[in-house]
Amino acid sequence: MIIKDIRLTNFGKFNHKMVTLEPGLNIVYGENEAGKTTLHTFIRGMLFGIEKQRGKASGKDLYTKYEPWENPANYHGMMRIESDGVTYRIERNFNKLNKSFKVINEDEGVELKTDEIENLFAGLDESCYYNTISISQLGSVTDKELEVILKNYAANLGTTKSMEIDIKSAFADLDKQKKNIMIEAELLKRMLLRRLLRMPKRIWRFLRANSIQ
Repeated sequence: MIIKDIRLTNFGKFNHKMVTLEPGLNIVYGENEAGKTTLHTFIRGMLFGIEKQRGKASGKDLYTKYEPWENPANYHGMMRIESDGVTYRIERNFNKLNKSFKVINEDEGVELKTDEIENLFAGLDESCYYNTISISQLGSVTDKELEVILKNYAANLGTTKSMEIDIKSAFADLDKQKKNIMIEAELLKRMLLRRLLRMPKRIWRFLRANSIQ
């Protein structure tokens, strides 16, 4: 699946903002508060929705954060994707009172049914999305750190059965196991040393007890 372009009709700080993406890796950069996180959240929201939380959490959730101040009923966006050579248009209204979601096959001009949408996004859930397709803001990283990050995502993309493999987590787990083994080895070493130190006394006592007077 390739994301061709996105249109933030009314989302966060953007109103009728169009962004065209190129095939391959796309890097969005800019000054602080330029809208990078907003674009990142919008794409995720177009694919999986953004639900309004309940209770105290609702005051600081993503829904409230990106809900437009003007015309909140039109909390809306559009995204065009390409899959197997076919272009689809995803339309979503995030407004809690008027939620809507539809996918349209632009080549044929028909709206997809629920089962057809499920087949289109087969195998893609939020966890898979975060571990493969999406790379969030990297902050201030060195070239070497960026190389590790990109290799990690590349490895995830190349995984077919388990899309949630994380190299960094795997190394952390191995490092933890290594430390546990070293601790156990040190304890065993100390126990053997204590036994060796006690052994001469026991041997001396045995010889003395069995010596010929």
